[in-house]
Amino acid sequence: MNNVPNKACDLDPLPSWLLNKYVSQLLPLITAVISWSIDELVMRLCLKRTSITPLLVKYGLEKDNLPFNSKSIEKVVAMRIEEHLDHNDVNDSY
Repeated sequence: MNNVPNKACDLDPLPSWLLNKYVSQLLPLITAVISWSIDELVMRLCLKRTSITPLLVKYGLEKDNLPFNSKSIEKVVAMRIEEHLDHNDVNDSY
């Protein structure tokens, strides 16, 4: 997690610029949340929410509709599934 994209979701507790600035301090906490979610097979309700806004409020700032933590958990789970499929030689080459 070198650089978080400059996207914002109204549901994110931290703006991406702040996350980028303090990523080394926040990474252990973010990792713990992701690991807990995967280990407990639970996705907190606040991470399941989405935001749909028809107009951009802040010009020059891309809007996203999923909170950062939700997207992070989704990417980690996808990587783990891919690794599992590869390790067990059941992944389709296409």
